[in-house]
Amino acid sequence: MTFPHSLISVMACMAVLPLHAEIRLEKEALDLRPEPLQNEIRTSVSFTNAGSESVKITRVKPLCDCTDASLKGGRKEYAPGEKGEIELTMRLGAFTGKIEKFVEIKSSDGRMQKLALRVDIPELMKVQPKALQWTVGQKPKAQEFTIEIDPKVALKLTDVSLVGSDFDYEPVTVIPGRKYRVVVTPKSTAKGAFNTLWIKTDSKDPRYAKRSFFLSVNPPRK
Repeated sequence: MTFPHSLISVMACMAVLPLHAEIRLEKEALDLRPEPLQNEIRTSVSFTNAGSESVKITRVKPLCDCTDASLKGGRKEYAPGEKGEIELTMRLGAFTGKIEKFVEIKSSDGRMQKLALRVDIPELMKVQPKALQWTVGQKPKAQEFTIEIDPKVALKLTDVSLVGSDFDYEPVTVIPGRKYRVVVTPKSTAKGAFNTLWIKTDSKDPRYAKRSFFLSVNPPRK
């Protein structure tokens, strides 16, 4: 019996192609934007066994303590073509602005993949700049922090304190609940100094309840 050449070629390819497993994530990165004052994010990502044999997911490991990850229903083994889902919870804590966290996914075929969680957390309280600096020998002129608060949350500045004793400071209310200034002046710039300024508000959210900022008198750059 003679087989067509094309059939022989297909049979030959089938004979040499090994069975394989392949977990294929629906997305390799999730872009997330929580609501203002949201404390945690719950989301999920789907995956498919795109291979030709069953595969087990042996590990789903977040690389940050702020994140939990688990296989939906606790299932670990998936047949060819079968879909699954990884459920994710991220606690936002004191994070603000743009952050990126990762989850490692390891399967029985030896592959290790990383899922990225890219989170853009609204900054409802913006402080500029992040630090104030002077140079040794420079005239000790006043500089200031500006604190601007989003109208979605009216926060009152309740306390300003200094860890150290090398600077004078004065909080100024520009618009109650909306805008404040803290004017800072070195007592001397004759030598180096480093203090920490703390501001506290009436917010119960850890992202906005308190913030710290650095004040320094630095040696001249060479």
